[in-house]
Amino acid sequence: MLSRLGQVLCLAVAFGTQSASAAPPVCSDEQAQMAETAAATAHTWDAIYRAFEKYPGCDDGSVSEGYSETITVLLSRHWGTVRGLQTRLNLTPAFRPFVVRHIDETVPADRLKHIAQNAENKCPSGAERFCREVESAAKGKAPSFKTGH
Repeated sequence: MLSRLGQVLCLAVAFGTQSASAAPPVCSDEQAQMAETAAATAHTWDAIYRAFEKYPGCDDGSVSEGYSETITVLLSRHWGTVRGLQTRLNLTPAFRPFVVRHIDETVPADRLKHIAQNAENKCPSGAERFCREVESAAKGKAPSFKTGH
């Protein structure tokens, strides 16, 4: 049987380890520059996913805006790629909120409207949940949807 001190030390180590592993990843200046380039030059879901995996702590400021630009261009102009994206989302569920989060207020309203229309009218079989999330995010950020125009 562990002494009271032993029990306290075991708990401290367990909680200390848990806290350390739950800490968000850090993004150095060098990583931020590389992530910004990766986000801005990605033209496929695979390229976005590679950046998402490689730079998990780098998703704010200009890096985040780069992701938003790339993701929403794919969703508005290359909707046919969503079927392949859905395969990735099934394999890596954490990628879904990342993609949806980047349908944001930095995106032009006309692009948001087009994304919402794509999600509503061209959803591939098996991607219904994703399409609902995309449509909701796009409508929630487009000014004309907010005001009812």
